[in-house]
Amino acid sequence: MNSSDALLRELSPYFIPPEKTRARQRFGGFDAAKTTFRDAKVIVYGVPFEGTQTYHAGSHLGPWAIRDVTGNQLEPFVIDQGIDPYAAVGVFDIGDFKLRVYRNDRKLIYDVMHPSVRATKRQIEAAKARVNRAVEKLGSLERITEMLRNEGKVPLMLGGEHLVSLWPIRGVSRENPVVLHFDAHMDMKRQYLGVVYSHTTPMYHVIYGDKPVEGRDFVQIGIRQASPDEIGNAKEKGVNVFYSLKHTWRGIESQFSDEMIADVKTFVREITHGRRVYVTFDMDVLDCPYVPFSGTPEPFGITPLQAYKIFQSIDDGAEIIGMDFVETSSDGKSTIEGAVASHLILRMLCHPSLRR
Repeated sequence: MNSSDALLRELSPYFIPPEKTRARQRFGGFDAAKTTFRDAKVIVYGVPFEGTQTYHAGSHLGPWAIRDVTGNQLEPFVIDQGIDPYAAVGVFDIGDFKLRVYRNDRKLIYDVMHPSVRATKRQIEAAKARVNRAVEKLGSLERITEMLRNEGKVPLMLGGEHLVSLWPIRGVSRENPVVLHFDAHMDMKRQYLGVVYSHTTPMYHVIYGDKPVEGRDFVQIGIRQASPDEIGNAKEKGVNVFYSLKHTWRGIESQFSDEMIADVKTFVREITHGRRVYVTFDMDVLDCPYVPFSGTPEPFGITPLQAYKIFQSIDDGAEIIGMDFVETSSDGKSTIEGAVASHLILRMLCHPSLRR
């Protein structure tokens, strides 16, 4: 048996086939379905988990929204690149990670643990226990990532809340990657509302955990909300942070304006030169009009075009070893955010390292 076939057999118990997910089809639909697991460079999977969200719900619908758009609406040919990534790269969707979506956990985590709520000790402990059970299951994503990388595959995870990115990043940490983290938030709290593993803490564990990414190799792009502790953590570890707003001699300006985005692009090009790269993209890095169902919307965000320009600044000699697009949200009907995410994903798939 071919090693890829053996790997697919080993991975299958972890996943619900894409045809049995809410979308009822694969990422990329018919066009991507032409590629087998053995021949695919990029392996897509969804993690529709939303267990620690503390504001609006909807990110558990991200994998559905992206599959729906790529399968039904989006042309596979990226016109500005002149590339069909499904043909040039090869993409295979193995489905959704088997993890019950605890839709009531949002209420448990936020409404039970928030200081303004008079919850009993028993209620609080029950909520924490449910999160801990989910976290234990999510830990399998680290091993899954390692297995895919051992076979030379590039994992592409569709979230789900941003907590789920922790384990794939850990799964590639041995490869000493540069991590490009697009987000409105630092996600570097040590804990939040008494919960150590939540959507506000994954990057703390990435740089402080037992398989840390060095701060000098960690780049945060689009940050515009953070606590003093998070800023302190980033400084302590030497994390490279590009805030959305910047003080200049003209006053407050966007770091990503036409005049100033060149600094970001130059830095990204230099730090990724000849390096392995993991991209973790939280959709709330984008400005509010582009993410109308965001769980944590923040103004002063970047545009999809600006994100794409930064993607293009990743050095051509770099090797993309993993990606995730998380916090793509919906009200259950709209796929606006799914469309934005899908266009960005297809353009990320055009990177030269994925076509070599």
